[in-house]
This record gives sequence, C-alpha cells and structure tokens, in this order.
Amino acid sequence: MDKLDTEDITLLTKLNLRRVKDQIASDLKLGMISQVGSAFTLTSAGMDLLERYKTYKRTHGQPLPTADDHSQEEDRDEQETDNQIEGESEMHNARADPLS
Repeated sequence: MDKLDTEDITLLTKLNLRRVKDQIASDLKLGMISQVGSAFTLTSAGMDLLERYKTYKRTHGQPLPTADDHSQEEDRDEQETDNQIEGESEMHNARADPLS
C-alpha cells in the first residue's frame, strides 16, 4: 500500500484536515497505521481490518463508502454545528434581554 501524508488523505477522502488528523491519531494508537516521516501506511492489522470490512459490506450487499459520501456527511455536520451555534446565540440573547 502507498504511503500517504495528511494532505494526500485529505484530498482523497474530502474530509477536513482536523478530522483526518484525529483519525490518524486514533489509528496510530490502535496500530492500524504506521508513520514513516510525515507519511502513513496501513499496518498488517490495518490491512486485515480493511479486508474484513470490504468482505462484510460485500456479503451484505452494501456498497463501500466513497469520498462523496464523506463530503455529504461533513456538510450535514457543518449545518448541525451552524444550527447549534445559532441556537446558543439566540438563547444567550434571550437571557441578556428577558423582556424581548
């Protein structure tokens, strides 16, 4: 498997850099990937997990996720965050001016 840096992974997956870095940190800790300089590659445990995941999806007739799936998920996450911030702002304004 090729070695990829965080920029490569971000471009390929269409995920934001923070999310990629968080996943890399988790995968390193679990031993699913290894780091060589600034690049990352799957370990044998990571390759095994990937193959089992692909087999699971295939046997259940489900497609593998695509970069576009993640992009749409991220759009929903951003919208939920925007809505949450807007709601918190409205709550703050209501507390600051209880007569309005």
